[in-house]
Amino acid sequence: VQRQPRVLTVGDKTAQLARDRGFKHVETADGEVEGLYSLCEQSLKPKDHVVHFAGVYSNGSLAERLKSIGLQ
Repeated sequence: VQRQPRVLTVGDKTAQLARDRGFKHVETADGEVEGLYSLCEQSLKPKDHVVHFAGVYSNGSLAERLKSIGLQ
């Protein structure tokens, strides 16, 4: 059985792009990086592995904050 990864996004446009590409488990924050951080903090466990994709211009240091709460 092949498992699908969860996709957590900042906003609705990225969430829709993920769904359009076949991802089934997509959750979206409130359009702000702080909301995505809160979503990650609430729904992921320490030691979970995270792949963080960001554009050229990124608002905040999400990757460092996720590491600080034990995510890998």
